[in-house]
Amino acid sequence: MSIGTLPCFDPRSQEWEIFRNRVKQFLSLNDIKAEEKKRAVLITHLSDDAYLLLRNLSHPKEVETSTFDELVDFLDKHLTPTRATFADLGNFYNAVQAEEESVEDWAARLRGLAVHCAFGDCLDKVYRDRFVLGLKLGSVRDRLCEQDASKLTFAKALEIAKQTVTAREARATAPRAFSPAAAMKEEPLLWSGADRAGAAQRRQTSPNRCAVCGMKGHAAERCRYKNYRCQRCKEKGHLKKMCGSKEKPVKNINLETDSSSDEAPVAVDCRECKECQLFNLRCVDSEPYFVTIVLKEGATPKFCKARPLPFAIKDKVEAELERLVEVGILEPVNHSDYATPIVPVPKSNGSIRDSVTYLGHIISKDGLQKSPKKVEAIVKVPKPTNITDLKRFLGMANYYRNFVPNASSILAPLHELLREGARWEWTERQQAAFDGMKRELSSSRVLAHFDPAAQLVLTVDAGPAGLGAVLATCKTDLEVEDGCLLRGHRVVIPTVHRKDILQELHRTHQGIVRTKSVARSRVWWPGVDRDIEQTVGACRVCATLRPAPPRAPPQPWPRPPRLGFPN
Repeated sequence: MSIGTLPCFDPRSQEWEIFRNRVKQFLSLNDIKAEEKKRAVLITHLSDDAYLLLRNLSHPKEVETSTFDELVDFLDKHLTPTRATFADLGNFYNAVQAEEESVEDWAARLRGLAVHCAFGDCLDKVYRDRFVLGLKLGSVRDRLCEQDASKLTFAKALEIAKQTVTAREARATAPRAFSPAAAMKEEPLLWSGADRAGAAQRRQTSPNRCAVCGMKGHAAERCRYKNYRCQRCKEKGHLKKMCGSKEKPVKNINLETDSSSDEAPVAVDCRECKECQLFNLRCVDSEPYFVTIVLKEGATPKFCKARPLPFAIKDKVEAELERLVEVGILEPVNHSDYATPIVPVPKSNGSIRDSVTYLGHIISKDGLQKSPKKVEAIVKVPKPTNITDLKRFLGMANYYRNFVPNASSILAPLHELLREGARWEWTERQQAAFDGMKRELSSSRVLAHFDPAAQLVLTVDAGPAGLGAVLATCKTDLEVEDGCLLRGHRVVIPTVHRKDILQELHRTHQGIVRTKSVARSRVWWPGVDRDIEQTVGACRVCATLRPAPPRAPPQPWPRPPRLGFPN
């Protein structure tokens, strides 16, 4: 009885090198030395496809008459890929730890990628460098970056990484009163006048707080706001929220100017507060409530430095930020691990509105817009002269394709050059598509913010140039321009003219799909696709031009049953 088992080798799903080594170990373990038995073991553990491949490789010699070493040599030459050292090096140096991959699995995968890289004597150093630099951001990588590189080996780096992971898991399971990843908000974002004086008194008497701005972590004499003038008592040395003066109590919070009166303070109506409506805030006139913010474990802070401001609007931006600090929407800090630069947008009255730039988009209350700098870079791209240049342009254009209606149709002539076997030929069609995409990207279209209360409409479409889908609200998209009713960029055709338009679309007998594609770029009416299908389907010319269906295989006549005769 043989010891161990061998799987059946299939070249489509298994590696020949691994199977070959297992066969040799199986023969050695079972002490099989006879040539015919070694050959039989190999052949009987091949799938049908693998056996057919081996028979073709050994022709004109028969498989059954070849030796074991000859059969292995045939498969070695065919199934062992030619190694491209630079490709293997690229795979090794570009490898990074996957999101859910442990440090042990990452180290093992790295060893496998280095098998064909021929690193020689510097293997351990290369292992160490790629292991450390390829780790995902977090405490493990930080710990290894603190080590002395001249004394750190790959084995030592792996050991430190395992220890760091074990210590982190132990901290996560240890009982504690609260999570260190949670940040406690000790004050509400916005106070009404009914309790502002009391809040200022509490901040003044709280320990470890700056008497100038009310924040923790620094002394009053080192506060950046120590020379600011209070908007309530007009004295220098503290901000308004730290003012304890009761001579002029605040009646209400007006987000444009803070009004004062000797009358008793009243609560703020959030529906009349512009700032509350803009930032989705709520005015409170009671004791502060605590808010717990739990961060994802291992989250890495992102800090982006501030952009330089034009000198003409610098004072306006500083005034707007001070106003937001005064009303309690923003709070000054000396340092933050998280920061993103603001994008000042002038209002019609000359004041400044803040918006946010994120990943090449400008996000404001009006919606989502393209970054002008990114669009300018795309528009300035010269005409592609080869496949690489074309792919580079399409990659940039596709990033903003949500802003371009019918992007697939516009870019179709460019994608034709990327087809396998296509000859590079830049014609007027490609130039028109190239210029048209630039023109569309230069438009000032804005994507509206999602409205959860609006009804959604999913519109899907397909054509020779690609597939498309749009998720939109039920806002009307009809408009009148120069006396014509438009639906987007398509003309809405009245009932009396639809028959004539159908005949014009069908005049060249292009078939249902092509006719629909032409119609969708120019005209629209309810049920236009259905009308095109009926018109083209009833056309005899289109029927004769339509490709013939595949021929059915010939069917033999059924053979009559055999009649039996008695002996």
